[in-house]
Amino acid sequence: SAVPAVVTVHDVIPLALADYRRGPLQRAYTSLVRAASASACHLITDSEFSRTDILKHLPVRPEAVTAIPLAANARF
Repeated sequence: SAVPAVVTVHDVIPLALADYRRGPLQRAYTSLVRAASASACHLITDSEFSRTDILKHLPVRPEAVTAIPLAANARF
């Protein structure tokens, strides 16, 4: 796309664990995540753990992936 896109990737479990790649929905999810991450200018995810998995399993630059936790900071 000519329009820069930011994509949210909640997790890459089907990429990380072979047991989760068996069904058609998991294969479709994997294909969509790969295609979206390849064309996105930035990815956001829910946790540092997911960020680490994304960097391990997708060909994206570390500076192009940001973890934004879903819960409020402990100080709140």
